[in-house]
Amino acid sequence: PVDGLGDGMVVLENNLGTAIEVMWDREMKVLYPQKSCIFDITRASDKLMKVHCRDDPSISGTLQVEGSLTLRASESFGSFGVEVADFLQKEQEEVEREKSLQQERKRKMEAELAKERLDGVYRW
Repeated sequence: PVDGLGDGMVVLENNLGTAIEVMWDREMKVLYPQKSCIFDITRASDKLMKVHCRDDPSISGTLQVEGSLTLRASESFGSFGVEVADFLQKEQEEVEREKSLQQERKRKMEAELAKERLDGVYRW
């Protein structure tokens, strides 16, 4: 047994920056960042664990689970962790880009308003 777990117990830690959905033995659980969940593999008919990124279900990974162990979402499911990290980085870049565009729109609006005020002052 790992970390004092009984035989046939698996811990999955979500060490990613987003929620994941875990499919195990025909049940789906949501696992939020920095949380973990214990799964009993002794009663499972199918030992295949599947994970999906909740924000982008096309990002997924699978693992055939055997024995008692601790799994980490970022490294236990092939390229899943890397793909999620890429997705989160792109999301952050998009947020930054949108923020920059919003600041630019605000700056232009303020410049137009200032120009209108000046035009209004000198029209007399």
